[in-house]
Amino acid sequence: MFGADRSETEKVLLQLEDLFFTVNGEQFGFVKNNGHLCLLGTGATSNVYEMYGATAPDRHYALKVIGFGDKDPDHSFVRRVFRVQHALSELSENIVRVIALWVIKLSFDEQGKILRIVRDTEDGFDDLDGYLFEMILMEKLENIISKDRYGNVEPLRKDLADEAGVIRFAIELGEALLAVHRNNFLHRDIKLENVFWDEQNGRYKLGDFGIVRATDNGNAETVVFTNGYGAPEIEKRLQDSYDITADIYSYGITLYLLLNDFAFPGSDSYRPSIVQYEKDFVFPAPKNASPKMAAIVRKMCSYRPCDRYRSVDEVLAQIRGLTDQDDSGSEACPSGSVYDAEAETYAGDPATVTFRETTVSEADEGEESDEVEESDVWEESDKVEESDVWEESDEYISEEGVDYNGYDLSIWDKDESELTYEEKKYMAAILKEEYNKRMVLETVVASLLFFLLFVSMSKSADRAGSWMIWTLPAVMVTECILQKIGTFHIGFGMISCALYIWSAVTLGCDALQVAMICVTLVGLPVLSAGCAAGAGLWIAYALFGNTGWLSFLNEYETGFIFMIALAGVFADLIRQKIFYAVPISRHDYALTAVMLDILPYTLFGAGLILWILGLFDIFSLPAVESIHPVKTGIGIFIVKILFNWQIGKIKELLTEEINHK
Repeated sequence: MFGADRSETEKVLLQLEDLFFTVNGEQFGFVKNNGHLCLLGTGATSNVYEMYGATAPDRHYALKVIGFGDKDPDHSFVRRVFRVQHALSELSENIVRVIALWVIKLSFDEQGKILRIVRDTEDGFDDLDGYLFEMILMEKLENIISKDRYGNVEPLRKDLADEAGVIRFAIELGEALLAVHRNNFLHRDIKLENVFWDEQNGRYKLGDFGIVRATDNGNAETVVFTNGYGAPEIEKRLQDSYDITADIYSYGITLYLLLNDFAFPGSDSYRPSIVQYEKDFVFPAPKNASPKMAAIVRKMCSYRPCDRYRSVDEVLAQIRGLTDQDDSGSEACPSGSVYDAEAETYAGDPATVTFRETTVSEADEGEESDEVEESDVWEESDKVEESDVWEESDEYISEEGVDYNGYDLSIWDKDESELTYEEKKYMAAILKEEYNKRMVLETVVASLLFFLLFVSMSKSADRAGSWMIWTLPAVMVTECILQKIGTFHIGFGMISCALYIWSAVTLGCDALQVAMICVTLVGLPVLSAGCAAGAGLWIAYALFGNTGWLSFLNEYETGFIFMIALAGVFADLIRQKIFYAVPISRHDYALTAVMLDILPYTLFGAGLILWILGLFDIFSLPAVESIHPVKTGIGIFIVKILFNWQIGKIKELLTEEINHK
């Protein structure tokens, strides 16, 4: 392991550039940007750099350099996985190609200049007291989907938007999987994130052979899967072993997602639902599939292995039957094992990398034993389930150390792969209950803040006696209910905003109507409920309360304090969703960007301009100045800093959990 920062790493690689990186007589060099090597990504023990070949400079490659970071990689594992994928890629043009593996030891002088390079094939390699490097040269391919930190997925290939494009994708992915199975392997991690697009050759390729399984009898026993893609017999431990039909299930789910707007069966997003693995769950047809294609996919994803296709050949025959494509155009894959070894389990992904602006997040370290868990090979967004962030609450613990449903408390310490379906369902219910309790608390806090905001910013309490004002909280409650159930809330929200505007024109614009319009546009049920309750409290306070004892709030224009606090409530709502693994919509993501990234600077800039204009008696807006936009902008900016800090702490917690496992 070489403990070096990026600049020191690049110095070493630049020295190697003139001495190394030759494959079959072709020299490879680094792509440079502003004098630095082009870093494609970074993992726990590796950095990935972009390279080009001297004979074809337009064709770019990726060099994964293993030996950096704070973990020691398993070098024997890296060699085995390289050999497997290299052999399979020679047999199928639809498998990501790994080109070369260099294993060397380096020794340096005091100035960091390389003194000696010894390959693992040379005498003295084991005896040399130097720094060990492993470098894998592979194709640089493109992802077919993009996925943000909230789990929102977008296709990066336009041809995957229709069934014809998905059929082509299915055939090329099937050809890759056919080569894997014909050579006595199970891939075991087929998913959208592991299929790449080769722009140079215009084809899809299967990658990530980190948990490929070599089998003698076509069966495997180790529990390894990515949640949502894994077959029921693996996820629910329905039998002692599984076979190629488990890969066919994952293959089918991959096609299902492309034809169903990237929503898992029984879910409305790219987060799997536990109902997918219910025995009596009726597997729905993909939304955008023809009846014949839907029938093929549903058969691939049958609950019982015996109800699925028995081979990829059968799947391809059915899919090709939907097109005019000639089966004779298919390239045959030789039978026979390409890797003569005992049945072994591989974890990690040393041979395929996600090449995007985000960092590489796959695990770099694998274990040789059969006890490899899915958390070792999932990408970051797939690694974390609700149980990973659970903190035990005394409310669910009896004196005997057993929760009230009879489960031993040790289930919270289990890895995802060790949990039964019933345990996962139970844990999800507990998390949902805890999340709902937090939302009730957030609603109470929001109600109090809205009440204080209305008291501090309302111009007159006299209008509280108007019937029109009384109707506004009721309208807001209705909108809140519709937002919660996700039905007709947009249409009703437009009607609601029209009513708020009408009341503002009729009775005069006040903080009440402005707040309700803003909350309706935000569309979060907790804030809507809080606004309705706060408005009701303000009306009751104005009609029956002693209007004098809180008058100082209005007198000293303290409304900006409660506006900042409400921004904090909004930020905490998003944080709670992330913490409890609740799906975050694109709407929530956009709102977070507007509220925390755009609004602070907008308010600060507007307030500064108004202050300058007022300083020279050019122009003034007392209504806007009363909310103190500069102070509000600074306050929301502080909320943003705290929000980012809390999200960072959550990420650290999850990273520690993953590394511990």
